Amino acid sequence: MIDFISKNDKAQALRLKRQLMADAFFLLCFALVGLAWKTGLVHLSTGNYLFSLGGCFLGQAAIFIFIRMGWNKGFKDPSLTIPQMIVGIAWATYLMLHVQELRGTLMIIYLLIILFGVFQLSRVEFAMVSIMAVSGFTGVIVWDILAGTPGFNFNLNLVQWVILVVILIWLSFIGSYIKGIREKLKQRKTELQNSYAEISARQDRLRIAHQELENALIKLGELTGKAMTGSINFEDLVQLIAQTTVAETNATKGCFLSFSERLCIIAEKRNGKIHTAFEPSIPKDSTANFPVALVEQTRLTQSVNFVYNPGKDLRFQADPYVKKYNPTSIICLPVIREGELKAVLYLESDSNENHFTAERMEIYKAIALQVFIAFENALLNRVLRKTEKALRESERQFRLIAENASDLICVVDFVQNKFRYVSPSAKRLLGYQPEEILQLDLQHFMTPSAYDLARKSLSRELEKEKRKESSPRTFELEMVHQNGALVLMEISMRFLYDDTGKIDGIVCVGRDITARKKAEAEICKLNDELEQRVMERTRQFKSANEALQTYLTQLKQAQTQLIQSEKMAALGALVAGVAHEINTPLGVGMMAASLLEEKTREYEGMYRAGDMRRSNFEKYLKTASEASTLIYSNLNRAAELVRSFKQVAVDQSNEERRFFHLKDYIDKVLFSLQPEFKRTHHCINVNCPADLEIYSFPGAFSQIITNLVMNSLVHGFEELEQGLIEIDLRREMDTLILCYRDNGKGMDQETLNRMFDPFFTTKRSHGGTGLGMHILYNLVTQTLGGHLEYTSTPGEGVIFMIYVPLPNSQHKEVAAKDG
Repeated sequence: MIDFISKNDKAQALRLKRQLMADAFFLLCFALVGLAWKTGLVHLSTGNYLFSLGGCFLGQAAIFIFIRMGWNKGFKDPSLTIPQMIVGIAWATYLMLHVQELRGTLMIIYLLIILFGVFQLSRVEFAMVSIMAVSGFTGVIVWDILAGTPGFNFNLNLVQWVILVVILIWLSFIGSYIKGIREKLKQRKTELQNSYAEISARQDRLRIAHQELENALIKLGELTGKAMTGSINFEDLVQLIAQTTVAETNATKGCFLSFSERLCIIAEKRNGKIHTAFEPSIPKDSTANFPVALVEQTRLTQSVNFVYNPGKDLRFQADPYVKKYNPTSIICLPVIREGELKAVLYLESDSNENHFTAERMEIYKAIALQVFIAFENALLNRVLRKTEKALRESERQFRLIAENASDLICVVDFVQNKFRYVSPSAKRLLGYQPEEILQLDLQHFMTPSAYDLARKSLSRELEKEKRKESSPRTFELEMVHQNGALVLMEISMRFLYDDTGKIDGIVCVGRDITARKKAEAEICKLNDELEQRVMERTRQFKSANEALQTYLTQLKQAQTQLIQSEKMAALGALVAGVAHEINTPLGVGMMAASLLEEKTREYEGMYRAGDMRRSNFEKYLKTASEASTLIYSNLNRAAELVRSFKQVAVDQSNEERRFFHLKDYIDKVLFSLQPEFKRTHHCINVNCPADLEIYSFPGAFSQIITNLVMNSLVHGFEELEQGLIEIDLRREMDTLILCYRDNGKGMDQETLNRMFDPFFTTKRSHGGTGLGMHILYNLVTQTLGGHLEYTSTPGEGVIFMIYVPLPNSQHKEVAAKDG
């Protein structure tokens, strides 16, 4: 029955089992009471005995059915401990009321019933049951006193009542203490059971994980074997390594960072598939596919780093990768070989925080090491393949070179004094087949002196090789052709080493230089003859050069004289013009003075004769006033012309700097040029601020304006009735800008290109010297330290832009000192 009940609910089966044990206890008690009743130890009627038996049986049966049907599960105490104890106390109280002889025994039954529940009830529930038992016993005593029951012993019953109360009080304390211990033991048992279950589960997980990681190691070992055998190319192999690492560790993503190769391999699980990618460098910014802070910490500490929920870890919260992807569990493992960090393996998982645990650290380390070994083997295999390919290609090229080279290529065994290898060119150079040369000693192909020289050269080069000197290994050697002719060879050599590092032979390349030596001898002879010729030509050139220097000096002197003559001619023209201009006011003044003298003598005679009248005197005064006014104005005009001429002439002949007002000075220059365009309809406009004062060479400006104006009058306005010249001057910062333009006939490109050449003129037949613009160019670029720009188109005039640097205001003090 118990098994049947416990099939689905073990807790209910345990409660029913306890209920049956309680029933058995009550039946035992009834059997003992019945035995005492039959033997006459107690006086009890049959009806009372059967009533107590039936009442107790019905109560326990009801409790059993209640538990059996599962109606007890809704109560706080599914075992129904209190109802069972109420039934037992009621039964014992009923018997105690009718059996005075067994009250001590029944009190013990009280205690056994209460002791049965002391470990199941709370303090309040235990107090309630205890009060019920004490109240029942008290009611029995009171009933016996009131009823006057025969044989009632009040003192004995009182002692039993006191014993019952004391024992109940003692049981309450003992029960609480034992119950606390029991609860602690029960809690400890639960904890132990949970720990055991957790340990068992962890062991199962570890066993499964170890099995999976061992499978991963096995697969990585297989990939390592493939890497060593080279049965798969490098890129596919690396992808398989990355995919296997992620798949076998149940990771979501993995990165293998090789610091030696500066390579990053990434494998990521997406949509049930693992995708791989290569990065030719290890990123250290926000574009990285891993937490840069964690990898950097692993690199610095060279220790394994487990991070659970890195988004909450203060060390990595600020990492851009953690902020963006927020992985659940990550591990970063360094790979250290020979005390140096070679690589880092990074793995992450989004399944749970405890995916990567410290218990599996050694397995993870083994996986990281196995991944590194597989990767290194793949690299070595790739290098080996490239090396083998390069060696095959090198061997093929060497064979092609050796077989097709015009030079002799050979390998010499100087210990055996024989050739190991000779290229096919030996037939053409020495007349022997390569097979024949391999059978003969070295001295067979050399004269005795050449053989001794070869041995000495070899000993010398061996000493240099031992001292690790990197001097050229080249020397000349005479060899003997099969027909007896001498062949002069230029030998270049290099030593060969075996696996132990010892010199094992010599690679030599010999070039036939017989013809070259003959050509060199002829060239030396020609060089000697040429040197004599060069010395003779040098002497001739030296004489011619001295003559040219003398002519150049004379030419420069002539040029200087021509320039001075040009200046003096310009000054002479200026003098002639000024003299012509002065002649008119002086003539008028002389005429007015003569008239005044004549009138004075006339009126003086009239005055002395006494014929002077008032009207005559007034007429004389009027004539004298007009004559003196005319004389003064004309003499003032002449004086103005003289002052202008004097200033301009002094400035043109003097090359000193001074302060001057540019507008006023240019007006004076143009005033001195009035005789040149006085009888023409040409017009000159000057635009210049009146207060523009500069510290420069006024003579240079006078010469520049004069040459430009005369160039326009003579050349530009040759066939023009009314020409226009505009001169604009302005200062910008520390630069004076002079813009000169006319509307003359202009110049073609050829004339523009040669305009500043000395002695170039288009009016040579009319007396032109060709030095005017050359002097202007030198004045602008050398005297004034400026530069000029110009443009002209035939029929559209010419424009000159002259830029002259000016000293700032601080130069006034310097100018004052210079003055």
